[in-house]
Amino acid sequence: MRSQRIIRNICSAVIPSLRRRVIEHAPAASIAASLSQPVRYATSSSSKRWLERQRNDYAAKQAELKGLRSRAGIKLEEINTKHNIFQSGQTVVDLGYAPGSWTQIAVEKTAPYGRVLGVDIIPALPPKGASTMQGNFTDLRVQAEMKRFLANPRRGRLLRPQVTTEEEGAVKGEVEVASQTYIEQERAMMKDEEEWAAKAGDTEGGENSVDVVLSDMLEPFPMVEGLSKMSLSKPYRLMATSGHTLRDQVGSIKLCNSALAFSIDVLKPGGSFVCKFYMGGDSKLLMEKFKQVYNKVSITKPKSSRSVCYPSLVLLFLTPLEP
Repeated sequence: MRSQRIIRNICSAVIPSLRRRVIEHAPAASIAASLSQPVRYATSSSSKRWLERQRNDYAAKQAELKGLRSRAGIKLEEINTKHNIFQSGQTVVDLGYAPGSWTQIAVEKTAPYGRVLGVDIIPALPPKGASTMQGNFTDLRVQAEMKRFLANPRRGRLLRPQVTTEEEGAVKGEVEVASQTYIEQERAMMKDEEEWAAKAGDTEGGENSVDVVLSDMLEPFPMVEGLSKMSLSKPYRLMATSGHTLRDQVGSIKLCNSALAFSIDVLKPGGSFVCKFYMGGDSKLLMEKFKQVYNKVSITKPKSSRSVCYPSLVLLFLTPLEP
């Protein structure tokens, strides 16, 4: 036994030094080649099932072909085809917009002179043509900032070309379109915002300024790693659903209540509210609130929705009562 301990002690002292010598005398090219080789981790059975499902998923394929950031955009397209909620030039607010597929659809359907504002607590790159804010929507300060943004009808909207009429010196029958550089447009927008802020004062505004409110919110897990690259990817976003049905239902209904209160403040008469939540728990009370505020409550489940994960997943299309 004593001899075995002596041998182990000698090996533990000699082997690390031998490893250091091998590394010191190894060619730099071989070390770089070994470090550059990709590391392949073992794939779990659940990951294999998820990958197989994605390969065979029609909505996922369509989303990829259309350049959408997730398959959720296909669901919103189906809802719009059925209910015709989007029109050109509308103002749309997307609550919980990350990764941005609903925002992409809203930008496309309201083009060219619509405006779309997305808000999410998760950091994400804004889709082209949309304005975004990062913040906790349930924070009243964030909602106040959103209302200030929405109060100016020109903010976040593509500027229409400036037209010079005959009275201003144009030749009869001709229309002169003034072209501006990007810097000139930015300066004009900044000046317009400053003038609007001075006129509005400290009031929030934003009432009856929105045509469509979209809500696809779920409470995410805390970001313990900071703003790393992985915080923007699917693994983190998919953690919003814990797998615990009751927890997901309670969190979903809580956020829907906040979205409902906000929609009452900002929606125009005849506007639309599309809200996703999980049925169960206090969902009946939430439905009663919807019916008190809106004259049409339509519960629908798009064909592209999966039936295996959450059978209780529903989307609501609501039209507010006329004043």
